[in-house]
Amino acid sequence: MKNAPTILVVDDDPNLRKTLSDILRNKGYEVVSAGSGAAGIAEALRVSAGVVLIDLMLPDMSGIEVMEKIKAAAPLTEAIILTGHASLDTAVEATNKGAFSYLLKPYDVEKLLRHIQRALERQQTQQEITRLAFFPRMNPYPVLEINAVGELTYINPAAAKVFPDLVVAQPVRDALGDLSEALGNGERREVVRELHIGQATFEQHLYPVPGSDLARVYMMDITERVRSEAAIRESEERYRSLFENMLGGLAYCRMVYEDNLPCDFVYLDVNPAFETLTGLKDVIGKKVSDVIPGIRETNPELFEVYGRVAASGVPEKLETYVPALDIWFSLSVYSPQKGYFVALFDNITARKDHEIKLGRLNQLLQTIRGINEYLLVAENEEALYRFVCEALKGLEGIVGVIVGIRLPDHVLKSVGWAGFSVEMASSLSVRWDDSPLGGGVMGTAAREGRSVVADDIENDPRYEPWREIVQTWGLKSAAAVPLVFEGEVNGVLSIYSGARHAFDEQAIHFLTEVAGDIAIGVHALRLDQNLHATLGHLRSSMNSTVEAIASMVELRDPYTAGHERRVSQLACAIGKEMGLPERQVEGLRVIGYLHDIGKIAVPAEILSKPTRLTDIEFAMVKAHPQSGYDILKNLEFPWPVAQAVLQHHERLDGSGYPQGLPAEEIILEARIVMVADVVEAMGSHRPYRSAIGFEAALAEIKANRGRLYCKKVVDACLSLFTEKGFRFEA
Repeated sequence: MKNAPTILVVDDDPNLRKTLSDILRNKGYEVVSAGSGAAGIAEALRVSAGVVLIDLMLPDMSGIEVMEKIKAAAPLTEAIILTGHASLDTAVEATNKGAFSYLLKPYDVEKLLRHIQRALERQQTQQEITRLAFFPRMNPYPVLEINAVGELTYINPAAAKVFPDLVVAQPVRDALGDLSEALGNGERREVVRELHIGQATFEQHLYPVPGSDLARVYMMDITERVRSEAAIRESEERYRSLFENMLGGLAYCRMVYEDNLPCDFVYLDVNPAFETLTGLKDVIGKKVSDVIPGIRETNPELFEVYGRVAASGVPEKLETYVPALDIWFSLSVYSPQKGYFVALFDNITARKDHEIKLGRLNQLLQTIRGINEYLLVAENEEALYRFVCEALKGLEGIVGVIVGIRLPDHVLKSVGWAGFSVEMASSLSVRWDDSPLGGGVMGTAAREGRSVVADDIENDPRYEPWREIVQTWGLKSAAAVPLVFEGEVNGVLSIYSGARHAFDEQAIHFLTEVAGDIAIGVHALRLDQNLHATLGHLRSSMNSTVEAIASMVELRDPYTAGHERRVSQLACAIGKEMGLPERQVEGLRVIGYLHDIGKIAVPAEILSKPTRLTDIEFAMVKAHPQSGYDILKNLEFPWPVAQAVLQHHERLDGSGYPQGLPAEEIILEARIVMVADVVEAMGSHRPYRSAIGFEAALAEIKANRGRLYCKKVVDACLSLFTEKGFRFEA
């Protein structure tokens, strides 16, 4: 700061010198320091210090001796004695020998600053008086002399303007205030005070003139200074009020470097909110590493940011968690000068806790959603248990998860796990009775049918049987909820954390919901298994019935025995080659067996006639698709069996029978069966002709591909015979 007063700090404690120097520089002073009395005397004369702060106990001489030598060489230099050893005698001695004031350590910084300010003001006044004392008539300020009886003996022109009624050789009475202190009997002394005359304020200095009974009065008009000081005080009070009443914390600090790297910082000033928000007290002048031990290891980012800001002057913001205080902080950092920084901060722990809880809740909801989605595709109970365990293991802080099922012999068998080795989980000895192996959360939850939490299993005596497992896997807390299927406890879901007290009421509620989802999934899987078993029985019964009906047709036409079975076989193969769903292929199998069921209505002698059929006889044979439809139309199949039976002799060009349907009205199943029927019939023997052969049959469908027969069906059939080596089963 330009023309700033110089303060000299003389103290043998380097930390105190550094801290006090930083505080004073922050207040705008030029500061020099010395670590001994001799060095202090030399510095005081070198820099013309305005105020010297002197430690009473110095290694080479006393602080009072230092003060005397400094004032002997520079009488106008003011001295403030600082000491940690209170003594009335030394206080009196220091004051009598010219000390401006005497303060005890630890001193209040604000009080020290006030003493320094007043000492500088007195020094400046003394300097002005000394400068003008030699030229009283030319002095722009009032100068007067009064004798012992209070009569005016001299008044300069400036004083005459202020006091026009005063006359030399006449008493001044009360015009100059009470003069008894300067004129009274006994030892006379210098008096400095303020005097208000009208709207003006003067600083009045009264001191005895050596070798006479006169007292000289110097008066300086300090009206503007008083007004400025009042404005400054008002500004400082506003700043101090803001500083002390702001809700956010503020810390002004000096960065400490080691090998040009930030390694520590010293608190130079903090506001009251600092203590409220951090719980830290009496930090001014102390290093943060002493205030919060271990903070350099837990929060290196603080030193990086503070050091960067103090060096560059570029403000930064950050949020960080300080484990030693268990507090989250939001910080804005700027630098008022190189090597220093100011941290404005707020305690955001509540907000962070809320954010963390929301994050955890969102993670839990996502986990539940994933589990619920998996319930729709789980193939068996073991896969479901495994998926749930893996999903829960993905939660923050979870070390492992185990699902155990109750066995009749009171053993809890691990059927699913995550986070643990196969050897550990499969060999884990847990029971659901009241034995020691049933004392953990798994056994208790399975036995009593309620949720159970163990907050500190490292020190929980119930976990003595599993002490080695707890230590090996770093388990700190555990929770378990029962798995209830159809009103009975069938097992338990247990979860383990690497932190103590990890499972609160919300976590238990979540685990209970997961356990409910598992129960729903297991119930659905078991229902599905039962349904599949029932469907299997029904399918077996239906197949037996279909095959029995086909056998009845074969009995009436022994020359075509096996035709229905072979058509069914080829139709299914074509369907698979075309990539049809398994369910639709199953329908082709049934349609293949039943496609000629209408021949029951055709006389047996016509079916087995070895010669060419008459027109009437052929018309009776051509009616068998309609007869088959009439037999099947009222039976409920999950496939269009009756419709396919009706259409299996239709052709795409409309030349087929019994309805002569165009291509777009012929269903896919009928298109497949018609090709399979043609190929099998041409390749097999008939009463009225020998087998034509499969090569001729394939040539037939290839020649009429797209005209009589569906292109895709023909292509699939040709591929089966020519590329896949299809052969009818015996």
